[in-house]
Amino acid sequence: MKYILFEQSAAEEIVTKVELQSFEYELSKLFVAFIREEKDNFKMKGIIADKQRNGIIFAGPGLHKKIMVIDLEQCRILEDANDTELLLILQKLLRFSIRYWNQQSFTSAENIVNDKAVIFPFPYSQKKAYRIAIAREPHCQRLQTRGISFALLAYKYNDKGAPKGIEIPDIGVYQKAGETYLNQIHDYKKHFELYSSPSQHESHNTNPMHLVEAKTLSPDLAFSYMTLAQQRVRLTDSQKKVVDSEDITAPIRVEGPAGTGKTVSLIMRAAVLLANAREKNLPFKVVFFAHSKTTEASIKLIFDSSTNGQWENDENQSIEITTLQEYCANYINLNETQIIDGDAYEAKQYQLLIIQDIYTKISAQYYKTYRPHLSEELKNVLDNEDPSRVVSLLQHEFSIQIKGYSAEDFDVYKNLSALSNGLPVITEDDKTYVYKLFTEYQSYLRRESVFDTDDVVLEAISRFRGPLWKREREQNGYDYIFVDEMHLFNVNEQQIFHYLTKKINQESIPICFALDYSQAIGDRGDISNNYIEREFPAGSVISQEYSTVFRSSQQIAELCASITASGAALFNAFINPYKSALSGFTAREDSFCRHPKLYMYNSDREMLSSLKSHIDDMIKTFQCNPNEIAVIMFGPGEIDADLISENSGHPVIELISKNNVAENTKEKSCIVLSTPENINGLEFKGVILVGVDEGRVPVTSQNDISENFMRFKALNQLYLACSRARFQVRILGNLSRGVSSCLNYSLGNGTLVK
Repeated sequence: MKYILFEQSAAEEIVTKVELQSFEYELSKLFVAFIREEKDNFKMKGIIADKQRNGIIFAGPGLHKKIMVIDLEQCRILEDANDTELLLILQKLLRFSIRYWNQQSFTSAENIVNDKAVIFPFPYSQKKAYRIAIAREPHCQRLQTRGISFALLAYKYNDKGAPKGIEIPDIGVYQKAGETYLNQIHDYKKHFELYSSPSQHESHNTNPMHLVEAKTLSPDLAFSYMTLAQQRVRLTDSQKKVVDSEDITAPIRVEGPAGTGKTVSLIMRAAVLLANAREKNLPFKVVFFAHSKTTEASIKLIFDSSTNGQWENDENQSIEITTLQEYCANYINLNETQIIDGDAYEAKQYQLLIIQDIYTKISAQYYKTYRPHLSEELKNVLDNEDPSRVVSLLQHEFSIQIKGYSAEDFDVYKNLSALSNGLPVITEDDKTYVYKLFTEYQSYLRRESVFDTDDVVLEAISRFRGPLWKREREQNGYDYIFVDEMHLFNVNEQQIFHYLTKKINQESIPICFALDYSQAIGDRGDISNNYIEREFPAGSVISQEYSTVFRSSQQIAELCASITASGAALFNAFINPYKSALSGFTAREDSFCRHPKLYMYNSDREMLSSLKSHIDDMIKTFQCNPNEIAVIMFGPGEIDADLISENSGHPVIELISKNNVAENTKEKSCIVLSTPENINGLEFKGVILVGVDEGRVPVTSQNDISENFMRFKALNQLYLACSRARFQVRILGNLSRGVSSCLNYSLGNGTLVK
């Protein structure tokens, strides 16, 4: 085969077809197989895919005389690119061609040089220097005489760099392809006339789907609220493997970065399993665990919308959507007043305040006595660090090391290695002092007659191990378990799930869970021996990785991949979820997108004053309501909601906790103000990060240990904040403080620009 020719309206159809944006879709695989001549035909509504003797022609109903030809004898993409790369190259070529034909501005990866153009098709994360050389309007009198104009010829694909001399590509194949297309136009026209007639239109629906203005884009969350049948036809192959897996005994582990559709896949699988059980008239009981009440409410809404509420009162096939804390509290008959807070996230925030009080009290009474016996590393932190950051480190130590890995047993705790980016509790004396703080914390909870999340879970586990639950298990246990955001549950919480199944002596657990370690704020220590990796390692369960990001643009996916790559380079425990950063956006969605940009201002006052122009520009660009724009605050709380509202010119809804997210984000006239911790699980058309500069991100520390923890946490927060955006990310900072060192890697590789 010598060429591939794309006519303008066919190109427009291909770049707007969702199922042709990622090789995870079956249609994309058929498309690539047809181009590689592994399939004899390719069918897609709205275009003709015509295999000629020497090449392939893609024509749309417009039958324009603007064409893009790939000369396969000179541009050897079939030999030098794999299937995924080939799809990406074709999409990039077609998008450039459409911009060229429509005289639109080009992207940073598209360069015009004299009568040529050069495209760099691969995102930064793939670290490939390949480029495609394109001749603009190659001189061919015979084609020009017959009306061909603004033609493009792709004639080179390599990673050798720019040529030293003037390149003159051979146009023989280009001329042959163009003439073949022109000779076939009459037949193509008859085909489209036949299938666009009223009698044929209903069954074939071949009306073209041309590029449209960005303002006609459908709502972001439309997919989540479609019916189950509508959702299934839009799934990628990776998602289908999870949703439609017939194995209901083996664990399924779903991994991928933010915005790849993990949660929706779990919800759809739950609906499919219930539907299958109903069809077979079999009892089937499902439990679906969310980490917070906010995500619980969101999951319930999506599930009910996609299933039309058909399992609301069904006793034979049922689903219970809940948080783990709520489930355990109900089982051990605790009410909300007996728990630090009814929501797991809020409980952990309140826990910080308690630890702070205890740390202040114990330090004043006992620190001088213990200090001579402590390691230099721990003394350095306790002597020089801001108390609020010591408290954050202590909370982490209590949760991960003492309650998680030690089960509150000092003899176990004293033999644990210190967290690499946590509190430097090295010697037995160090651990004795920290354990004293912990026991005082536990005493406080007893005096107040309240329990924290770990207490609730540990008590539930002890009862699940007892004879009563073993007797009740077959009746009250579950046939299938779902866990969203497994990475947010600590080691205590993770251990409870295998007690909830019907069968006691089972070889594997019928569980499906979603996982993205990089969204868990703070170092979790060595995860190789935690419950997930011990019980459900990727090589021993059904493991499905998602790579295509559907929430965010290619540019934002690249920035997020750069942030997580930076974290993984600095910290062994920082998990980078991106094998590659590929977005599933169509060309229509691309029209909204801008490169993530850093704006540095001379003062906080100037930075805040700029908010109005940033927000108004996004609202105008997206043609959206203010509540589809989020402002995410970093650093100490010196900038509050009143300041943001005053400077932005818009009323503000402040997400002071995860409990108030679901209702407050419905206020369409208000922009959303949040911290990185409270923004998890949400998405917005545009996101503005405020206060991202050195000293605030990461927070300045007096010693290396705490600094590492704060940097680790800052990278988590940046990833969380940026991955909430669909189309644009803007980062604002104070020039007098300096550019945040957490952004240096992204600025250096161009995924973030100033």
